[in-house]
Amino acid sequence: MAMTALCPKNEKMQQDTISQQNGETASQASDAEYINSVTDYAFQGIFKTESLAVHFLNEVLEGFPYVKKITYLDREITKERYQTIGISDILCVDEYDREFIIQFQRFKQEFFMDLSVLYASSRIVDNAPKEQKSVEAWDFRQRPVIFIALLDFNMPGSDPDNYKHVIQLCDIGENRVVYDKLTFIFLELSKLDG
Repeated sequence: MAMTALCPKNEKMQQDTISQQNGETASQASDAEYINSVTDYAFQGIFKTESLAVHFLNEVLEGFPYVKKITYLDREITKERYQTIGISDILCVDEYDREFIIQFQRFKQEFFMDLSVLYASSRIVDNAPKEQKSVEAWDFRQRPVIFIALLDFNMPGSDPDNYKHVIQLCDIGENRVVYDKLTFIFLELSKLDG
């Protein structure tokens, strides 16, 4: 089932969301079974449930090491610094010390790729040691950062038959990945409809 379809959720979330969207009371909406998964409220509810987030990551990360457990991280520093309209995001780390930024982008933004690089780069900077002694002893090893964006629009110039884009730093001349600790995965949800 496509993410843009209606997804079943728990009764409390279902009643609150449907009531908010339709102006109904919770008791009037109690017979409904689904919520629209492309609302910020539903996004937060789905991805703040660890088992659902882990399942999603394993589906998206086909070919990467399997995720068994995640720990949610505080994202307030990044949120304060770079908050923009139409974005909802989750920040977490798995047992392999890979950091995930899962972002839902509802509205098309002209420089979304630039914004994605800014968000991912800010996590690399935030993960660097801050104290002078730590910096002097630091070997510059980076925690892998995987930025996953669920887009409610199509990326400019993308193949109409390809909804998933995996991007890493590569040597164009040699056609090979040279740095795999910074990965961008863009999912164009509108291509899944139908």
